[in-house]
Amino acid sequence: MNKKNNIYTIRQTSRACGIGRTTLQRMESDGLITPYSKGENNYRYYDAKSISDINKVNLFHECGFSHRELQELMSDQENALPGFEKMLQDRINVLYFNLENIRAATRAEGPPECAFINIPDLNCYVKDEQGDYSEGSMYEVISGSIDELVSKGYVTNKYYTPFMMLDNPGLFKGEFSSGAANFRVCSPVTTETNGKDIITIPGGRALTFTFIYRKQDAKESFLYLLSELEREGLTPKGTPRVEALFNPLKALEGSDKRIILRLCIMC
Repeated sequence: MNKKNNIYTIRQTSRACGIGRTTLQRMESDGLITPYSKGENNYRYYDAKSISDINKVNLFHECGFSHRELQELMSDQENALPGFEKMLQDRINVLYFNLENIRAATRAEGPPECAFINIPDLNCYVKDEQGDYSEGSMYEVISGSIDELVSKGYVTNKYYTPFMMLDNPGLFKGEFSSGAANFRVCSPVTTETNGKDIITIPGGRALTFTFIYRKQDAKESFLYLLSELEREGLTPKGTPRVEALFNPLKALEGSDKRIILRLCIMC
């Protein structure tokens, strides 16, 4: 049965899809959709299939896909579905990781409690530093790392905050040196960022403890985390890391110095 398609103007179509005309025009210019037809004066007309295609593109856009990512996926029809699946799973992992950050910050307000999380592999701009773990030192090394990252044209990873890896083998034995210590500042960048000072920091399962800096002692917090690791019958691996949840620089320069830190030990 042949049925003539109803066609709609760009105004009707954008309203039906809940988007602006500019967004609809950009989808077309980026090659993500094709109008049903073009009339006089180059007016665009759309049909039911067009609206379905627009809604799909809009859905993936709301899931965090950029137009460029959608272009790359849709240009390879054979691998489009596996590509969408992988990228959606990556988005879910990011959302879950940040949900755990919020939960961790909430736990910091209550009784001591450890939690397991899965840390992803992260491309990072890496800088080796030496200093103490005071507020001033933390602020200086984190802000300095970001300054260098920007000056080199690298692209920051908006989903993850900078963290420090503690280069002290004695930590797993509960040994804390006084004075200057060696550590590595890692500022996450996008997966597309390349450079000789960009290193992939491997992730994995980690036992973590979150606490409010200055309200709880860092050394005592680390010893508590080690005791919980032993209680679970697990062996620490890799290098311990510490990260300031949310915006570390804003917390460090704030008047109340309310810094929420998370200690992580891979296991």
